[in-house]
Order: sequence, then C-alpha cells, then structure tokens
Amino acid sequence: MSKSLRMNRLFHPVSRNAIFFPVDHGTTLGPLGKLTDIPALSKMAEENNFQSIVAHKGTIHWAIERGGETRNMNYLLHLSASTNFVLNGEFKQLVSTIEHGLRIGVSGISVHVNLGVQEEPAMLKDLGLVCDEAYKWGLPVLAMMNVFGEQALNPNKNSIAHAVRVAGEVGADIVKVKYPGTIEKMEEAIQAFPIPVLISGGEKSNDLIALFKEIHVSMKAGARGVSIGRNIFEDRYPAAMSKALSSLVHDFVQPEEAVDIYLDHSAQLENSYLGSENHGVTSS
Repeated sequence: MSKSLRMNRLFHPVSRNAIFFPVDHGTTLGPLGKLTDIPALSKMAEENNFQSIVAHKGTIHWAIERGGETRNMNYLLHLSASTNFVLNGEFKQLVSTIEHGLRIGVSGISVHVNLGVQEEPAMLKDLGLVCDEAYKWGLPVLAMMNVFGEQALNPNKNSIAHAVRVAGEVGADIVKVKYPGTIEKMEEAIQAFPIPVLISGGEKSNDLIALFKEIHVSMKAGARGVSIGRNIFEDRYPAAMSKALSSLVHDFVQPEEAVDIYLDHSAQLENSYLGSENHGVTSS
C-alpha cells in the first residue's frame, strides 16, 4: 500500500480532518484512567469516528486480539518510550521497529521528540532515520514534538512553529504540537511547513470550554485535527468526551455546543451505565 493511500485512511473522507487517540502513556505514567481496558477504548474510538489509535506494540496486540470487532481501526505504532522512574524521562528511546509495524499491519509510525533537552540530538537522529526507513515502505510518520524551556530559550520566538519546521524538514508526514496560545502563533505554526498539524491535549484539563476553544481556534487557523489522550481516557465519561471532540473536529460545531454535547451524553451515560465496569466508556 502506498503512503498516499495510508494518509487518506488517516483523515476523515468528508471533513478531511483527523482525531488521533494516543494511548502510549502507560509506559511513562502507568495504567491511568480507562487504560486498563484497551479493547473498550478501541471500540469507543471506532464508534465516535476517530481516525487512528497511537499505541505501543503490546497495546496494539491487546486491542486487536481482544477486541475483534474493532479490527478496522487504524493503528499507528509508537516507537518511543520512557518512564518517570528516572530523572531524565524526557529522553525517549526507540523500543520497536518499522518491520514489526508492517508485520502487525499498522497504518503508520509515531515518534516522540523532546526539543530543548540535553538528549535532543539523539532523538532527532532517531526521528530522521525512522522517517527514511518508513519512506521506503510507504508508512506515514507522526512526529510528536514537545518543547521544553521555551521561555528560557527565547521568549520572543514561536517555538511551536520551529518544532513544526523541524518535524517537516526531518521527514515527518504529520506533526503533533501543543496550542501556542494565540491564533496568530497557530497560523505561523501551520505555515511553518506544508504537513498536517494536529493539536495535542496535554495533561487532563479541568476547564472543558477552554480546551474546546483552543481546538476550535486551532482549526480556524488551519490545524487538521487533534491528537488527544489523557483528556479522553482520564475523563469520567470518555465516550461523552469522544462524541464532543468528534463534533468539534468533523462537524465544526462551536465550543459551547461541544460542551452541551458532552454534558448531555455524560448525563445519559450516568443514567444508563451506573455500576457498570465500563462506566462512561461504552457509547451506546
């Protein structure tokens, strides 16, 4: 399968946007929230029109072998890992290969790079080599780009735009970055390199409307969707959050309407699934 065909599968056929669902956090932080039931999360993602799940190889095996009804879901094999047991947990190491991804039938590869840390050069080298190898096999590469110490480095510089540029120049096909704070900076990041830009969710937010406004503004600026994990699987009602995000990204609803969708669906889940072990995950 060519890279173009795989890229088409990673974006919605009508909206041309994407919702990626990263669930790779377990290696770093442990079994947070609903990460204890990957097959249920996979089914939820498919029900709510997510385009891909980003996960480590063991998690993908788990999702496919235990959740047969979601075998049509696209998966991106995440190659990078670290734990929070060590002080330099920002140094991501490659723990799998493109060959393994091909063997299990993934639609793409994901690599995490932290800029602004001592180990940045090694991670950039890994990203570049992964992009070279993925290119030979027609596998799209998602670069998860984080920037540390932005203010200390240069407070007047748009480091998010720089991160997008780095990802594009090194060979990534899609880049995930955090919202830079304003629509002007977001537009600058979009224009930094001609690859799709996805917005990360970051740590679990306690301000739903603020999160949805960031996504809405980012997409107005030209972002092609989101790559959000913790704000879904750590939410009390992951299925309600998934439905709201899908409405934001694919149906272009306003942030306030997305909040209403979340509240309405979470109320239904509260009434329907009280006491269920999959409480808040199952969508219907």
